[in-house]
Amino acid sequence: MLCKECGHENPAINSTCQNCQAKLYLAKLRITLDSGRHQTHFLFPQNYKLGRGDENEIVIADPSVSRCHAEIKFENGLFFIVDSGSKNGSLLNNSHFKHQELHDLDCIQVGNVLLNFYDQTGRSVPGKLRTEEFVQEEFFKFSRNRRTEITTDAVLHTMFDLVLSLIHAEKGFLFECNQTIRPKFKFGKNTKRELVSENQLSQTDKLIIDEAIKLRDMKITFNSSDSKSVDGSGWQRIAVPLIAGKGGEFQNSEVIHEGLLGVCYFCSEEKSKPISKRKQELLNVLIHQISIAMENEMLVSEAKEEKRRISEQLLAARKIQQKLFSNANQKFETLQVATFVAPCETVGGDYFDIVAISGSKVAIAIGDICGKGLPAALLASTVQAAICSHLEYSTLPSEIIRKLNRLLIKSTADSIFLTLFFGILDLESGILEYINAGHPPPILVRRNNSIEELSATTFALGIFETETEQQKTIEKTIKFEAGDILVMYTDGVIENRNGNKKFYGRKRLLKLMQSISATGNIRRRKLETILKNIVDDLSDFSGEERQEDDLTLFAVKRK
Repeated sequence: MLCKECGHENPAINSTCQNCQAKLYLAKLRITLDSGRHQTHFLFPQNYKLGRGDENEIVIADPSVSRCHAEIKFENGLFFIVDSGSKNGSLLNNSHFKHQELHDLDCIQVGNVLLNFYDQTGRSVPGKLRTEEFVQEEFFKFSRNRRTEITTDAVLHTMFDLVLSLIHAEKGFLFECNQTIRPKFKFGKNTKRELVSENQLSQTDKLIIDEAIKLRDMKITFNSSDSKSVDGSGWQRIAVPLIAGKGGEFQNSEVIHEGLLGVCYFCSEEKSKPISKRKQELLNVLIHQISIAMENEMLVSEAKEEKRRISEQLLAARKIQQKLFSNANQKFETLQVATFVAPCETVGGDYFDIVAISGSKVAIAIGDICGKGLPAALLASTVQAAICSHLEYSTLPSEIIRKLNRLLIKSTADSIFLTLFFGILDLESGILEYINAGHPPPILVRRNNSIEELSATTFALGIFETETEQQKTIEKTIKFEAGDILVMYTDGVIENRNGNKKFYGRKRLLKLMQSISATGNIRRRKLETILKNIVDDLSDFSGEERQEDDLTLFAVKRK
């Protein structure tokens, strides 16, 4: 290759003259791959095909690049970029092209790969700082990094910093319109990315911001004048309203109506030429990203507020539920009662109660609504209220169960049912009449340390509307004597699972109760200690596994 400076003939592969060290190339192409790796190519006065295929002069090994993606042509002493009809498309300074002249610092995107063009002929204007390409490259880098988890706040600050760089503003301020259309100061920054206060805004600045909000359009003020300059005298202040996208849905009706998220304001005392078309296009892209970030932030904030409100309501519901079930811990002269409750969520669908009917009779109940959370908790409260209401008119377990079944069939969905153990205990005779409607069998520990289960006597409630012989509510009667203990539980106990997804199971619970009764006289055992032993064994079994269902233990002992 002939050196234009000294006339020396150089090998074609040389980038500089062997004789005078002058540059032989006319431009450089810096390629940034999607992985972040860089490579540089020297451009001589010839044509260069770009693509993934090995037949190209410049091979770009990236799957997003077509085999023959584009071509850099040298025509009349200038380089041009030509799109070869690539599948993934090409952009020049964020715009589509077919055949376009290349200038110093132009940014080309082919697929996911960035190419920066550097003219080495000195044709660029001396002293002219070109920031569009720098900002564009930084924007593309940040966009690629957003594949990983980046906070909304990080997006907001990064885009804001890029705008400051793009328009060479000395200061920038961001306002949000959250509750009203009046702007609320969010943050301000200077060219060093340092935070600045709202106090640095003048009355003129505030008037420009108000005007931009009123017009819902970008407001540019030149030399403190409201009219745009046509002679390149320069601009000083720019205000850009942030408008919500169509996807934004806010509870605040005023924000929905106005569509205003906030406003960006940038100011500088240095004179410069009006914003170029290329800067204007990139500015619109960055402002759009700021709007999206602001919109997301508002949606997240609103979601958090809604979550907080729901949490408060659930906590209130839990207190009400605890108060409703507190009767189960009331003191009886001839009975001891102990409970342990661990809802899977804030409130649960387990139900238990002990109700004094008269001086000599009490009703004992434990039930489990299929499901968990607030719907199950509401139904559990309804069941408790219904049983208490029916007890005022009848003390026959079968009659109460039938009425409760009709209520569930009539007022709940087909998929909802209730397992229930319900009994009436005569404190004078020690007779316990009970019905077990599909509930896990309570464990009766006799004072002589023998153990038996009170198995199901009928189906769960809320499933069958009419009774057949197979579905008939069958009452059973047992003797519940002094020193006997009745341990009741919900299926959250026996269906508790460990890391191997194995269930705790009835066999393990029975084995534990047998172990407890075998270690000493069961009559001397405190009910709280027995329940603690069960809970500890459950904890040892499940380990760190998350609880999947409501868990309730309810024990009654005759003194």
